[in-house]
Amino acid sequence: MRQLDAFTGQNWLITPAALAFNEAPPQDIYDQKWLLVLTGSLYANFWGTDFDEVPDVKSGQFNPDIASPCNWAISQYGIARPPGVEGTDYFVNFQVENWAPFVSLGGLVDEDSDWAQTEVINWQPGPFLSETDALNGTPVGNIFNGVIVNCTAADSNARLTLIGYNVTLVGKIVFTKIIIF
Repeated sequence: MRQLDAFTGQNWLITPAALAFNEAPPQDIYDQKWLLVLTGSLYANFWGTDFDEVPDVKSGQFNPDIASPCNWAISQYGIARPPGVEGTDYFVNFQVENWAPFVSLGGLVDEDSDWAQTEVINWQPGPFLSETDALNGTPVGNIFNGVIVNCTAADSNARLTLIGYNVTLVGKIVFTKIIIF
């Protein structure tokens, strides 16, 4: 599986998630639930195989920018950070409670101008991570770790160039420890 990191554009929206009528308010700001929407496109550059053959499934994983929207919310709502320096002593992550991803074909090049079949077959969450909370030392699971996408192109001269995505997340902003071995 290839790591896909050549983004052509990234967009985001983050806002506090509304409470249900009978839901208790969060005990503190760290229990606040957030609605986070990530959209954009990136280069996949998956080459096809001969149409006479069973097309190879090409897999890639991409990790949209989580830090920018989370850091904006941290600044906007005055959320206290743990001691230390982000990226040196802790990371800003997103703990997922619910999610709804979508990935689609964004671009295709067929260099010999004949017929080619390209597909985004499916997508799934990258394996969620488990980390340690930088504020209280407790385990934190379901840390967002990007999206895995499986694609195919049926023509050796065809190249799936771009994919587009829309990932909607509900969860919490968390600060996780950087563990050095």
